Amino acid sequence: MTTEQPTTATTKTRSTPTPPAARRTRAANPAGSSSSLRADVLRVLGVVKVATADQVQRLTAPHLTYRHTGKTEAAAREARTRPHRAAAQDLVRQGLLTEAGYARTGSKLWSLTPAGLEAAAEVLGRPLADMGGLARGAGRTGATHALAVTEAIWALSRPAPDMSRLTGAPGEDPAAAATVHPGLGQLEEWRTEVPLPMHGTTSAGRGGVQADAVLTCPEERIPLLFVEVDNGHMSPDRIAAKIDRYAAFYARQAPSPTSSGRSPMWHQLWPDAAHHYRRRNWLPPLLLVLNPGGRRDPVTTANRIIALTHRHWQHRIPLVAVHGTPLARGPHEPVFLRAGRSHSEPLLRALSDWPADETTAHRTEEDRRKRAARPYCPDCGEQHDDGPSHDQRCYTCARARQTADWAAEEADRAERAAEEADRAERAAEEARAAEEAAAAAARRGWWRRR
Repeated sequence: MTTEQPTTATTKTRSTPTPPAARRTRAANPAGSSSSLRADVLRVLGVVKVATADQVQRLTAPHLTYRHTGKTEAAAREARTRPHRAAAQDLVRQGLLTEAGYARTGSKLWSLTPAGLEAAAEVLGRPLADMGGLARGAGRTGATHALAVTEAIWALSRPAPDMSRLTGAPGEDPAAAATVHPGLGQLEEWRTEVPLPMHGTTSAGRGGVQADAVLTCPEERIPLLFVEVDNGHMSPDRIAAKIDRYAAFYARQAPSPTSSGRSPMWHQLWPDAAHHYRRRNWLPPLLLVLNPGGRRDPVTTANRIIALTHRHWQHRIPLVAVHGTPLARGPHEPVFLRAGRSHSEPLLRALSDWPADETTAHRTEEDRRKRAARPYCPDCGEQHDDGPSHDQRCYTCARARQTADWAAEEADRAERAAEEADRAERAAEEARAAEEAAAAAARRGWWRRR
């Protein structure tokens, strides 16, 4: 009797084939980045136009700052920025990003291409017309000013880390992350390089000004805040002249889209903020971020600017100054000095109504009597703060009218120069035609003589 031996089947392990969609995704993103990380990069660059991977990480994934804490600072930065650097590399391969050079610290700079600007507009949910321009050539000099603006936005918004992303893995520090006090506003509520034109509507132009950054955050009681950043290179007089242009922009009148009259242009650009500040008889506040590093001392510069712009901030334009190093502690620290006050405060307090202080808020009866006797400006209808000009306009409207007159004179001169050039060109053409006719007549006479 024969016994059948059991046969042992040999099972071969087969790998699961990669789906075609996954293969296409891997081919498009060889660095292995996720769509959320690529969206992070586009969101940041759509707002600030040029940034490092470290800035992208701190603005969009602040929980990564509290990982790898057991490593050296350089190694920790390398580890926590690796995901966003991979995302940036994939976006470069897709033609949405470009390497814009290097910061002075050695970090690589990233900026958008025209196609990337469109992609960023889609991620931010903004019309392409509101996205501004591209950071062309910013990295050639290290983009120090652009990076300083980005740092100011990070310090003021100070995104809070997502504690659910810190799971207690080795090298994480949830206790330090829990102490972070969130700042004001979200990344999407910021805009950079915003033109405040004196002529037209699309660019700052002659006499206009371009705001370094603009925050619209009504839920934090900041309907509109303009931010100017200086790295210690501009003189106080130049910065004060820029504040003059802000005042001129505030005074600019434009045809109202809702009525047959005219209204301030900034009311039309930011109608919600206009309603808020009109009730307080304010103009939008201006925050000066004065960084150390240049040849000028920030404290001395701030004091000089405040002295030069007294006529603007005394009653209408809230002017606040902060030094760049304390700003990194966030907007809730008492490091913001409002012009006209004697002590620093948190930002929201500095932007609030005047405190009950005898030296600032309460005016004497003589001051009130003098103010009541001041005339009203025929252009903007506001009462004069520092005396009328020769044509009874306020200082701001007189400056705006003078700027407009200068622009008109420049246009007239350009038109006259163009007409003179046309006349000279026509005379030259007539002279050439006469010479050619004389030459032709001479040739005909020569042939007749032959």
